[in-house]
Amino acid sequence: MDAESVRAEVRAWLEANWNPEQSLLEWRNKLADSGWGCPTWPLEWYGRGLSPALGEVVNEEFEKIGAVGTPGGGGMGLAAPTILEHGSDDLKRRLLRRIVTSRDSPRAPSSRPTATSSS
Repeated sequence: MDAESVRAEVRAWLEANWNPEQSLLEWRNKLADSGWGCPTWPLEWYGRGLSPALGEVVNEEFEKIGAVGTPGGGGMGLAAPTILEHGSDDLKRRLLRRIVTSRDSPRAPSSRPTATSSS
C-alpha cells in the first residue's frame, strides 16, 4: 500500500465512524476492531500490518479530523510492544485488546491507611 491509498482509506473510515458524542470505550472498541488504532501492529492483533511511515499517515488523518486515538502511557508505550514481541498467543489474546481499549485503566490510589511507625 502507498501513502495516498492509506490516507484515503483511513479518511473514509474516520468520516464514517468518528463521532465525538460516542463513549470513549465504544470508540476504542471500534479502533481495536478496525485495526486503525494500532495500524503498525499485526493484523491478527488489532492492527493493520502497516509500516511505521504509513502509521504516521494514519496519525495525521486522526489529527486532521480531531479523532481520539488509543490511550497513551505505559500500556501502549511499554507493555503492548513487549507483549507483541515476547508474549504467547494466549497472553496477547488476553491483554492486547484490554490495553487498546483502556478497559483496565489505572485506578485511583487506595484510600486505605498504611502502616506507619510512631516515634
